[in-house]
Amino acid sequence: MKFGTLVPRILIALAAVCALWTSTAQERADYYATKRTAEGWLQASRLQPGNAEYVSARAVFRAVTGDPSPAVDHDLQTAVSMNPADAEALMALGVRAERRGDDAAARTYLERAASVSLLFKPAWTLANFYFRTGNDAGFWPMIRRCLSMIESHNLEPSTFDPGPVFDLAWHQDPNAARIRALVPRRAATLIPYLRYLQSTDRIGPAMEVWPDVLAVADPSISSDNEVLLSFGEYLVSTKFAAAQAASVWNDLVKRGFVQSAPVDIAAGDPVENPEFIYPPISHFLSWYPARMEGVFVTSSPHALRFEFTGNEPDTFDLLTKAVPLGAARNWRLSWEADVSRLETTRGAPLGLAFRVDDLAALASNAATQGGPVLCPSFGSAAKGSCAIAVAPSTRFLRLTIHYQRPVGATRIKGVFVLSAAHLEAVAAGRVP
Repeated sequence: MKFGTLVPRILIALAAVCALWTSTAQERADYYATKRTAEGWLQASRLQPGNAEYVSARAVFRAVTGDPSPAVDHDLQTAVSMNPADAEALMALGVRAERRGDDAAARTYLERAASVSLLFKPAWTLANFYFRTGNDAGFWPMIRRCLSMIESHNLEPSTFDPGPVFDLAWHQDPNAARIRALVPRRAATLIPYLRYLQSTDRIGPAMEVWPDVLAVADPSISSDNEVLLSFGEYLVSTKFAAAQAASVWNDLVKRGFVQSAPVDIAAGDPVENPEFIYPPISHFLSWYPARMEGVFVTSSPHALRFEFTGNEPDTFDLLTKAVPLGAARNWRLSWEADVSRLETTRGAPLGLAFRVDDLAALASNAATQGGPVLCPSFGSAAKGSCAIAVAPSTRFLRLTIHYQRPVGATRIKGVFVLSAAHLEAVAAGRVP
């Protein structure tokens, strides 16, 4: 073989060996890096000394695990010199500088991290630094930037909870209008904000932001429905005015979140869907039928049908509802029902009757003047009524059809149909 042809072959072979070695070194470095330990990244950086990612990962890992040695700062500085856009290393340097009491250096590093990265973490870290150091002017733009990064809920779910962002803003300045102005007018931010305000009992700000939430929420998205209905139920459970709860319910009906009838407490008939035109949804101001063994519930236009198998409990609530009240203090509850297909021990009452409680007193186990109103038991008549007088402080009533098996009687069996339940205001001085 001629020397002239041998040289190229040797060079090709050497190149192949070098490529194989480089490939093998990279694979080994990657293997060590996957361990995600300081030692693993050290081995990876030794195999690939020019790889800034390995140098940075090891230094940041040592920093966040509390290693105070100057060598960590040196490695972080090395990582930044290798990659000036290394936000993780810059943030680590900033946090370490703040812990040493050098706020000026910390601010420089953290602001630089936020400038080279458009991700959430650098902005959030800088916002927290501004909060701790009292930099109000720098704080609010970073909060706005953090909130702007929350993605729409029809894309991939956000990788962070915006609740802490709202919480930090409220701790910086509890100015509802200022914070509301920062929240982007998108479902991805407004709906979590409503949920946050509810969870922190900020009812006034929640009602103020409610129109914004309603404008961006989507009735076809189940999570939107859940948050909005949960807010309505929250209003019923607090000391807020009944008129606001009724207004929120009517908004949900109007926007298609709820298929039901609006409530007009000023008109003196505050019961939602009193003639069961719409199926109950067991949320907020809707009817809540029982779901238990021995009772089957079906809904049809203008009626709720309950079938008892005889295996139901001895005592339970068959149907409940929260009712927001207007200014009237005297009311008349009237109903229409079919009990002709119910069976029980001959001569014994059915054990079904309406009970009316002050909802707030019931929730707090507080005694109310006169206690709950117990209406006459459902008998053979198709219609019935009873009078109700409420205290001036009563905002919501809880209507309940309660079943109590009479002593000495068997459990009822058969079908009970309720076709109407109205609560009508009675003028002062008029006998209900």
